[in-house]
Formats: sequence, C-alpha cells, structure tokens
Amino acid sequence: MDFNLRLSGLFGSANIQSQKPLVISTSSARYEATDIFWENPPLPGIGQYNLKKIFPQLPTIDLLLEIPLENSTLTRLHIPKALVEEWQQVAAKNPNFSPKLFPTFELIC
Repeated sequence: MDFNLRLSGLFGSANIQSQKPLVISTSSARYEATDIFWENPPLPGIGQYNLKKIFPQLPTIDLLLEIPLENSTLTRLHIPKALVEEWQQVAAKNPNFSPKLFPTFELIC
C-alpha cells in the first residue's frame, strides 16, 4: 500500500518545483522523496510524494519538511510530533482499500 503526502500551494502563491525532492529531516537524519507528478503535475502548485519507504524509518518526533518551490526558493514546514503520531496510526491500520485507492494526507500552504 502506498502512503502519500500531497502538498498544495494556493493558486499562484506557491508553486512546487516537481523536479526537486521533498526533504524530510529530523535532528539526526535527512530523507528525500521524489514528487510522483515530476513529469506531469496536474497543477503547478501541487506536489505529491510517496513516503512508503521513508515513513517506517521516521522516529516519532518533530519533523521539518523542506519544500522546493519555483525560482529555486525553499520553504520549510514544521510537522509537530502529534501529527507524526497521527500519520503513524493511519499507516499502521490495515484498512481494506481498493488497489487504486491509498491514504493521502494533504497540506495546503
């Protein structure tokens, strides 16, 4: 089962640069996720990242997302431990999803 994180910028205010990875970091480690829309994003403000391989490695602590934006800028988003715990609870469940459906968390910046 896939585990996706979708990031959506408000139209025209923050466009995700799909060709660069999303960086997820903790105080002791750094992980990179590739945008699954990198070849053909549905809109410039959307990035979606499959965290299936990264997520099991993440500790239950605060995370920092480094989101690549157009014009080589970068924005950082703090993810508190409570939200990481919620994501882990959802990932640990084994709901009977259709093969075409998967859990996706969406953050709107």
